[in-house]
Amino acid sequence: MSTEMSEGKTYALLHTIFDDSPIGLVITNVNGTIEFVNKRFCETTGFTPDDLIGNNPRILKSGWHSKEYYTQMWNTILAGQAWNDIFRNKKKNGELYWEQQYIFPLKNNSGQIIRFISIKVDVSRQKEYEEKLIAAEYYLKSIFNALPTLMFVITANGTIREIMANDEQLLYVERQAVINKNIQEIFPPEKAMLFMDFINRTCETETSQTIEYPLETLKGYRWFEARSGLMKNMDEPLIIVVATDITERKNYEKQLQSLIETKDKFFSIIAHDLKNPLHAIMALSEMLTNENYIKENVTEIAHMLHEAGQSAYGLLENLLEWSRAQTGKIIFSPSKQNLSSLVDDSITILQNHAFQKNITLYNCISDSIEWTLDRNLIVTVIRNLVSNALKFTPNGGFVKIWAETQPDQLVLCVEDNGKGIKPEILPTLFTTSNITTPGTRNEKGSGLGLLLCKELIKIHKGIVVPYTGLIDPFGCYVRNSSRYTRAASLQKASKGKAVNSLSNYLLCRSEGLHARPC
Repeated sequence: MSTEMSEGKTYALLHTIFDDSPIGLVITNVNGTIEFVNKRFCETTGFTPDDLIGNNPRILKSGWHSKEYYTQMWNTILAGQAWNDIFRNKKKNGELYWEQQYIFPLKNNSGQIIRFISIKVDVSRQKEYEEKLIAAEYYLKSIFNALPTLMFVITANGTIREIMANDEQLLYVERQAVINKNIQEIFPPEKAMLFMDFINRTCETETSQTIEYPLETLKGYRWFEARSGLMKNMDEPLIIVVATDITERKNYEKQLQSLIETKDKFFSIIAHDLKNPLHAIMALSEMLTNENYIKENVTEIAHMLHEAGQSAYGLLENLLEWSRAQTGKIIFSPSKQNLSSLVDDSITILQNHAFQKNITLYNCISDSIEWTLDRNLIVTVIRNLVSNALKFTPNGGFVKIWAETQPDQLVLCVEDNGKGIKPEILPTLFTTSNITTPGTRNEKGSGLGLLLCKELIKIHKGIVVPYTGLIDPFGCYVRNSSRYTRAASLQKASKGKAVNSLSNYLLCRSEGLHARPC
């Protein structure tokens, strides 16, 4: 009798423990029929013990898991093994919830399974947090992958713990070769010192630091901007470094610096070159105000004033055109033009200069040649080229302008019998590094005219490059060459687009050039 009472008390005690447990508890027989549920499980699911006892656990089935999933679970527990997984079940009101479920078989002394005990913990809130974290991680990775950045997680002593890169070609070496390696093992001493100083400053100041640095990457030579941040709420302080590829920005900065230097150079040249004609104008005008000047010389002085004014005007006009070309403000308006008439208009203003040096100007272009181009721009080009030819042609010389056409290209040539140019100057002829030399009458120049020609021909889809030797494609040979420059043909430069646009430009000044009839 005392043994039965003792067993009864033990059973009552276990029942109380199970029923008051803070975790859900379900006991079924070997067929899966529910024999016991505790209070916590009923509170979680909304079912009463009467709803559940005598029923099968499939009453909780949500439809989330497949038939194969349940088959695998039953095969496992019927084999005497425990099953542990997160289930998605359904409450009495139809609401879905997540539960961590542990199912293990209860055996008798003979090892025979007599019950299944299922311990259940509601983990819905935990799953909600996990899903939010996964979504946030995916969101952050999507943002990160859209940016040209690298992210490094580095310890205070310089060991790289993690790397995230949307383009691993921007790394110094492959990712696997740097994880858990120290910066000083990876980079050359100079770069390692730069990066360690960056990390040390971040740790010491506990504020974000920024550096810019070049690096030879798997993708080639690149520039980066790196920003740091310190994370202290970890087992060890970690530095987060985000490096952004700024190579394109650096290239723009370099181009901008080059433009600023070019501008400064031209301002210096223009200021210097403007002084000469202005000084001449001031000196000549002073002579006119002098009571002792000889009145018979007034015509000569007027001519000299005109030349000085024309020189200053031409210089300022070229500067304005070049400035517009550099800022993209030139309006390109091509139309069909008669080339001979265009050349006549271009050289009219230069006839007095030619007369002063007794130089004969020849327009050898056929009246039948027409071409689609921007009249104003090409007038500027021809005027500058002829002016340059006059500068280097001796008294009594000649300057000829001729042209040849084919269906898809135009060659325009300014030919003279001037003194020529040194070969070493040819590579810089159409650049800002061009150093001008005095003309045959010691005429000065800024070098801006030839540079402007290059820009205006470029707008016409042509290029101007210094060249000496054989003139092709027309078999015109240069003997005793002094200088000529030819633009690549349209077919070569722009692969045949825009037929009938100015695509070939030829500037010649040579002695003994193949004869052209005039």
